[in-house]
Amino acid sequence: MNMQLAIVALAAMQATGDGLVIKEVLIGKGPVASSYDVVRVHYTGKLTNGKVFDTSRKRNQPYEFVLGTQSVIKGWDVGIAGMRVGGKRKLIIPPKFGYGDQPQGDDIPANSTLVFEVELAGLFTPKVKTSHAGSGDAAAVGDSITFQYVAKASGKKFDSTYDGGTPMTIQLGRTQLPPGLTRGLIGVKKGEKRTITIPPEAGLGKREVPGKIPGNSILIFEVAVLSVTKA
Repeated sequence: MNMQLAIVALAAMQATGDGLVIKEVLIGKGPVASSYDVVRVHYTGKLTNGKVFDTSRKRNQPYEFVLGTQSVIKGWDVGIAGMRVGGKRKLIIPPKFGYGDQPQGDDIPANSTLVFEVELAGLFTPKVKTSHAGSGDAAAVGDSITFQYVAKASGKKFDSTYDGGTPMTIQLGRTQLPPGLTRGLIGVKKGEKRTITIPPEAGLGKREVPGKIPGNSILIFEVAVLSVTKA
């Protein structure tokens, strides 16, 4: 291998310092995956001896989850963040970022290093439009936000804090909200007004709230931020 190819190969391989290795196989051209995006991932999981223990390819159905919420092993949360749709990576995941000392049936022994070939097949994230800029600290996960909102489902209002006169206070990433709303509130500042449009996949999906929210609704939150308190 010549020096130029060696440099390219090293640039495509990342090590986190905790034993997790992320190898870029193909850089996608679509949107970038971030925490609280709903992502769809095709994968093949192997042990270090090459034995396949699971694959979505056989089912022809990518796995869908909310990134960065500990709903999957830590190696996936860390290793898939920053991928672009259409991209492929190879993840070499040490036990502490996988299943640790807990065996998974007969397929994955305790303290196994896992090798995953993953492809980011799709992601669902809100569209955010700011109509009035705020000031001060930008909200991050763990911060408290107090805000007023008007909420609409497919264009029809179904809820508003203005009706009751009491604003809503949440701890970002801790209070249970539709993932698209959490994602859309990241970075807000005091005094900011923004509209967050959430696709069904990052909202309530097929679920419905009788008389208020039909299934597969696009949710729109018109938000006015009153305060951001750092954690």
